[in-house]
Amino acid sequence: MPRTEEFFKRLGRRIREIREAKGWKQKQISERGFNPNQWQQIESGDRGMNISTLLNVCEVLQTDLKTLLAGLDEGLYEQPDTEPGESVPPDEDRG
Repeated sequence: MPRTEEFFKRLGRRIREIREAKGWKQKQISERGFNPNQWQQIESGDRGMNISTLLNVCEVLQTDLKTLLAGLDEGLYEQPDTEPGESVPPDEDRG
């Protein structure tokens, strides 16, 4: 699976967790301006989103971007092939 797909799956799970922690149903989100189908795709990770949509999600969930995205990219980056003990130059540490 491409890394971007995995990222959006993780993001969707985080969004659903935050919504459920607040005790909100998806219907309540649609009352706050999101199309129910769009929201369902976001939570399932089947829909990528631009920064504007991401900021709208934060506003609706009453959370900040840092909380929403924290740790979601962990393990998604390719590491260059190196020998044990060999250091990776800083400009090559993320593919």
